[in-house]
Amino acid sequence: MASSNVSISLSVEKGACGSKQAHNELAMVSIHAPEAHLDADRSPIELICVCDTSGSMHGEKMSRMIDTIQFLISNGLQACDRFGIVSFASDVQVDVPLSEMSAAGKKSALERTRALESGGGTNLSGGLLKGIDELFQAPDNSRPGVNPTRALLLFTDGQANEGIRDSKGILNACNGFLKDQQQCSIFTFGFGTSHNEDLLRSIANGTNGLYYYIENSDSIPTAFADCLGGLVSVVAQNASLILSTEPSHSSIQMVHGTYKTEIDSQQSEACISIGDLFSEDQKDILVQLTLPALDEPACRVKVLDAKLRYFSVLTSKMEEITSSITVERPEVEPEVQALQMRIQEQRTRIRVAEAMESASRFADAGQIQQGREVLQDARQYVELLTREDSVLLKDLARDCDDVLLGYEDAVTYRRVGAKRSKMASMSHQQQRSNHTSAQSYSNKSKSLWRTKSYEV
Repeated sequence: MASSNVSISLSVEKGACGSKQAHNELAMVSIHAPEAHLDADRSPIELICVCDTSGSMHGEKMSRMIDTIQFLISNGLQACDRFGIVSFASDVQVDVPLSEMSAAGKKSALERTRALESGGGTNLSGGLLKGIDELFQAPDNSRPGVNPTRALLLFTDGQANEGIRDSKGILNACNGFLKDQQQCSIFTFGFGTSHNEDLLRSIANGTNGLYYYIENSDSIPTAFADCLGGLVSVVAQNASLILSTEPSHSSIQMVHGTYKTEIDSQQSEACISIGDLFSEDQKDILVQLTLPALDEPACRVKVLDAKLRYFSVLTSKMEEITSSITVERPEVEPEVQALQMRIQEQRTRIRVAEAMESASRFADAGQIQQGREVLQDARQYVELLTREDSVLLKDLARDCDDVLLGYEDAVTYRRVGAKRSKMASMSHQQQRSNHTSAQSYSNKSKSLWRTKSYEV
């Protein structure tokens, strides 16, 4: 494991704001996770795969999924890890109880994975809830001193047609099941054109997981590998960010992005749930501040404090780091101030992600042309800013182009566009790569495992 630990820094768009009037000021909190030595001293993983084995999974999809899970068991898991499989069709089965991945545990898991068969309906809610239950059945004191990374991987190719069938009911059941549990990330994988991308993305978003859209069978290994590459590189767990201000100097108007955020009634404190941090993760949280007019100029005024708390895999204990930022409040504001390029890049990231969301809302309502125009406007904005040295802006432009291909007409949008758009938006909001888009956020572990996936 790298010797350095998580770091945090703050910056503001303008370093000086005139004291005679109020200002809207954009601040940025940047969190950077250190690079981990792969497979060295990593946190143990407790992982449940919840697999759709309904009749529609018959053939190449089922075969590819089984091969990928077997590769994961054989190459991705260590003896300190626990792994299990829950399958669902019309009924729900625990095919592999959550078990330690010793040599005997791996052998048994491989044999049971090979025995998976397809047939029946799609009881998605039953499989999901049973998977969560299985993940948390083991008592916390079963392995003293161990703080595992818990995750659930949900794979499906269709709509729920048995058990709880409506999306709201499934989400409520899932959230209720997780309410009193410890941290758990859910990653959802939707195969083909018939799955409910809104449901799968909502399930993942509620736990700081990711939604993966898998267009064809060949993409199954790389999608699973991208997810696994993140999970095996966790360097910090359950990270939470607390922002605070002094009301006489500034107040918090909003926190941009999709992280679960609570702002108090005085707008002086915001609590943001970040979740687990992977090796090399960079999280840039944009915060809109209001700076009030002052009775007299001030040389330096502190406008934002930040405190990050997390469980460090490196030190095996809770850590806390802080930072703050000040702004000059002169009587006369400088006409020219240095341009904060990184803030501009991150504002563009949020703008593109929100444009993808807005375009989807138009298209979901049948207004394909309006959705396409929103994306084209965002793409043009990126083009105006793009510089040769900005990997992120090039990535945003490329992903805009890819998403736009799904907005040719209503049929194309329903089959492909909605899924690409909602997956890409989520990845850019979280600054976390998936297997096809948002590659500027990928870490070495994810890249390595995606390369290994070609062996499947």
